[in-house]
Amino acid sequence: MVEWPFGPSGALTQPFAALMTGLFVLVGLVHMRLGMQEIIEDSIHGEGTKLVLLILSLFFCVAIGAASILALFKLTLGG
Repeated sequence: MVEWPFGPSGALTQPFAALMTGLFVLVGLVHMRLGMQEIIEDSIHGEGTKLVLLILSLFFCVAIGAASILALFKLTLGG
């Protein structure tokens, strides 16, 4: 059997690794939101539909970000 050097949660139990992973997730989500915004603005012609899709896109990114950060906290704190 292989012994993990940082326990079963891996390197994410280390604060620096968890911080860098969290920043990477946040930067990725901002990049995704901006890309989705550009696609929606270019492709959708109705103003009402465009507004609804932009709001849904923002809520989706916030939800994914919150779930990712909570999962990262749980891994880091050993829960």
